[in-house]
Amino acid sequence: TAAADMLISASMDLQTKLVNDGHALAHRSAQTEALPAWAQWRHEVFGISYEPVAIVYNTRKLAAARVPRTRRQLLALLRAPDAPLRGRVGTYDVERSGVGYLFATQDGQVG
Repeated sequence: TAAADMLISASMDLQTKLVNDGHALAHRSAQTEALPAWAQWRHEVFGISYEPVAIVYNTRKLAAARVPRTRRQLLALLRAPDAPLRGRVGTYDVERSGVGYLFATQDGQVG
């Protein structure tokens, strides 16, 4: 059976499930003890960075005044009658991307 010392993945929900299913050992060190509470689970899985999420847009296609600054503004722009974003939005496939699924579930909790 193959074993690994460390697994790095953007799909923290899946890694937490592996920990909860008993597939990890606890690790304590001065470095892990210095982490904030949100960055570790049972001393078995650790968050080592923020997951980058960004909106990128073409300044020639969308005026700066219309660029959404909040989630509600983005939703309003997606629903706008002139449909400036139709056919121009890309996102994670929540059926294929663990991190995409995680973002979708977090979005659902935020509302």
